[in-house]
Amino acid sequence: MEKHANRLKIISLRLGVCILIMISFCGFTDDAICEKNNRYIGETIYGTIDHDGLQREYLIYIPASYNGYESVPLVFNFHSFTSYADEYINRVDFREIADIAGFIVVYPQGSLYYGLTHWSVGGIWIGSTTDDVGFTDVMIDFFSSEYNIDQTRIYATGFSNGGYMSHHLACLINDKFAAIAAVAGSMTPFTLNNSTPIHPTPILQIHGTSDPLVQYDGNYFTLSVDSVLQYWVEYNYCNPIAMSTTLPDIDTTDGSTVEHIVYPEGDNGVTVEHFKIIGGGHKWPGTGQSEPGTNYDIDATTEIWNFFSRYDINGLITSNKLKPSFSLTSQILDIPAFQVHELQDWYSVSFRWDGSYFIFNNDLEIITFPSDTTDTATYKPETGEVILPWISVLELPDGPVYSGILKYAGDIKFEIVDLFQIR
Repeated sequence: MEKHANRLKIISLRLGVCILIMISFCGFTDDAICEKNNRYIGETIYGTIDHDGLQREYLIYIPASYNGYESVPLVFNFHSFTSYADEYINRVDFREIADIAGFIVVYPQGSLYYGLTHWSVGGIWIGSTTDDVGFTDVMIDFFSSEYNIDQTRIYATGFSNGGYMSHHLACLINDKFAAIAAVAGSMTPFTLNNSTPIHPTPILQIHGTSDPLVQYDGNYFTLSVDSVLQYWVEYNYCNPIAMSTTLPDIDTTDGSTVEHIVYPEGDNGVTVEHFKIIGGGHKWPGTGQSEPGTNYDIDATTEIWNFFSRYDINGLITSNKLKPSFSLTSQILDIPAFQVHELQDWYSVSFRWDGSYFIFNNDLEIITFPSDTTDTATYKPETGEVILPWISVLELPDGPVYSGILKYAGDIKFEIVDLFQIR
């Protein structure tokens, strides 16, 4: 990584006003606390940590909203095999979302294995002796001493070899991570054989069915995507019957479509989810680089944070959960509207608390009640629509918005389960 040192020294997005405010405030409070509060706010910083005889490197971004007094989530994003953190941060960039959501994001740098950067997770890297799990553990401790980190909200994601690393951490130091997401990465037999999770762990897998490098159906060094999903479904005691939704094909020129698969009802409210990119290659969906094999129907970066934001180390964050649930009966539903659609067991639902309901069927056609009109969802961010995994959420201008899973209970009766106020 030495050839990248000049570019890595510091990548600054200086927010002078924020820093001046923090400095002026220091006259009224503890100087040591303020020193940590006003360092590098809104900047991407290059740093090193000595671990296991190696000087390890990383990039860390501190959101503009960080003040040092409120604990914030911490997200690790691991690059792919042969890649470098300073290149990867510009291709898979969480910094804009970090500013909006208020989390710190870290881009660790892999060490060299036969001259190529990597993460030591077994598989084709089985000969590596690098202690990347220990490196991550040390980073957590170090960043926790430097910043006010919410210890219940530490997450890992990554691309390709970095996706393997995310699963590896969930399996080997499970007590540190609330949830993980892997893009175009899987689990190695080594990871599986050494897996010792201790708490229900939300898992998001994003993977192309035509990935030529990390093959969807697996091979001698990698588990199939289905095997990975089933491992976590069984461990988390999720419902083994998945809910599947075909998302709108927003970009008809990218050669791929997306199926969203959700295994609900895990212990502590966790889910195991999969964005199956049908026809997708070894790519991060939604990246701004128009590369063949990249899907543009979803933005993986947004989907990952939406997924993480629902969970802490104890499972589903219950502060937004409404109790009790309630039933929608035939007096509310416009029954004739369902005559043209085959009834399924599960629907996603989102609605504003004013009697205006939006019911989604498996074709993602919106049936509005009490009217009998039908329309089609767009899922375009520029329209103001919010997209969360496992549910479809349409942003409405006024009033709180709720979302949940709608279960068909027979006799044209629907019960909403796992109901949340999302704004």
